Amino acid sequence: MRGQFQPDAGPIRTLALYTAAPMILRPRPQVYSSAQWNVLVTFFDTTLAHGVRKFEWTKPWRLDGASPSHVVTFKFLDRPQITWLKGRMTVPTADLAGGTNPMRVGEVTFSLIRLPWWPPTG
Repeated sequence: MRGQFQPDAGPIRTLALYTAAPMILRPRPQVYSSAQWNVLVTFFDTTLAHGVRKFEWTKPWRLDGASPSHVVTFKFLDRPQITWLKGRMTVPTADLAGGTNPMRVGEVTFSLIRLPWWPPTG
């Protein structure tokens, strides 16, 4: 990734924005309930300002020898997408009646970029 700027005098300057290569992650589609989808979209829209801000994830995967507080910084490459599955699935729940709860589910896809050069905050 490169950045460009036009100085007051001379040609346009092009610089590398970072030296470490980013890791792009495209997890397999995941099945989310409508409630889980709403939480993800709210996180994306409000906390991450429609995907502009980065976020930190403590221990997103198991790393041999990693400390218990291993933090990785990510950013969404694009807005998460959902493809609603036809019909409704019945998912066992711990509701007061002890029954099941029919809910809408869909396959969610998204892409993340790992920012290895970004130091964790905190």
